[in-house]
Amino acid sequence: MKIQYQYKGRTFDDVREVTENERLVPDFDYILNEYIPFQVFITGRTFYKGLKVVPSFHYDPDEQYVRKILVKDLLKEQKEEFYFDKKEGLKEGLVAAAVSGGLDSSTVALVFKPFVIYTGFYREEGFDESPLAAKVADAIGPLTRHFKIELNEEDFVSHLDRMPLIFGVPIGGMGSIMEYLALERFLVSVGSKVGYVLFGNGGDEVFLGYFFNQLILNFQYYSRGVLRDMTNFLSQYNQVVPRMVDWMIISSINRGGFWGSNLMSFFEYTLESFPDTISKLLNINVNYTLPSLLHLNQQMCRSLGVSGINPFSSNRFLSVAHSLNKGFEGKTRPKELLRHVDLPLPDAIRNGKEKKGFPIPFYNWPKADRVIGEEYKEFGMRKGLKELPPYRGINRFSWAVAQANIFLKYNERKRSKGTVVDPQFKERGWFDGILFDGERKEM
Repeated sequence: MKIQYQYKGRTFDDVREVTENERLVPDFDYILNEYIPFQVFITGRTFYKGLKVVPSFHYDPDEQYVRKILVKDLLKEQKEEFYFDKKEGLKEGLVAAAVSGGLDSSTVALVFKPFVIYTGFYREEGFDESPLAAKVADAIGPLTRHFKIELNEEDFVSHLDRMPLIFGVPIGGMGSIMEYLALERFLVSVGSKVGYVLFGNGGDEVFLGYFFNQLILNFQYYSRGVLRDMTNFLSQYNQVVPRMVDWMIISSINRGGFWGSNLMSFFEYTLESFPDTISKLLNINVNYTLPSLLHLNQQMCRSLGVSGINPFSSNRFLSVAHSLNKGFEGKTRPKELLRHVDLPLPDAIRNGKEKKGFPIPFYNWPKADRVIGEEYKEFGMRKGLKELPPYRGINRFSWAVAQANIFLKYNERKRSKGTVVDPQFKERGWFDGILFDGERKEM
């Protein structure tokens, strides 16, 4: 899946070609009713009026069931297509991989076998999974180098203002700035020319790995088992349980705790067209969550001059996602199919029950809490906006509000100076052939 952006009839690969060259007006209806409650792209709108996000793939509920699909074979197809393209020839530039120590990124790394991998970590207890990633490096081969990138509270606080320059438009993802810093520092540390970086994005979406996915599937599976022999309740089951499943699915992505304008009805109507729970969950994961994650990933990579490769997010994987999950509804561990891929996965990863991903240990960061709280309260003081509930610490809702305020302040500063690209872009050469100070400059 590729993420593109449309503005005034033109299509862009890098959203900053618009956000850094146009006098954009924030869309407060979107901010209050879509961005803050959901923090994923829902309707195609973005933070600014007229600027739309356009994913290249849309999950179709009419996917035909395909039997005997091997995940390893699909990944090998991706590997062959990546390393040798009939039009471009052999890919150039060192290939690296971000390996968190989880199932998705580890599987990708073991199939593609990059010569170098990196892992971001924090010193706070329970937030360092680099030892698991080191096991993956050992499994790839003795020549594989593993870089461990330490990050801390000061990194988070001191780089919040860089987010508009990196991502262009905000979306959920509290750890996105830290993922950016991990990649940036890795590229400096490795010393060689890295052209491509592999990621595990798409694994949770394709294999229904999110907690709420499993909760909903388990609810449906066990409620069916309990009522199986209670014939008097079967007709009620067929009416009540599907409605409850739909409600649980919609509630799972409402991170702000309240409904945006007409979006409740939008989701209810949308889910009606999907025939079963797996396809409904894939609709949410693939059509809303994944484009938002790929937006962050692609913009991060473009900012640092590398190409991000996400094999699990390829159209090939997404088009057979339903088949990959058939038969695993509520009966097994999350990503059971992926756990049985014929690869030398370390046992701690293959059989791991809980994977943190790459979260931020903000519970132990008082300075970060103070900064986010200040941004949150400042947003609430903006004229004409809805009254916010009191700030109660860093969570997904307060993060969305604080991030919105950071982007609004950046836009206000830029608009007051005119439509001139920030000097940082000139120095780093992040753009090719866009307007600087009103004139086109090729780089």
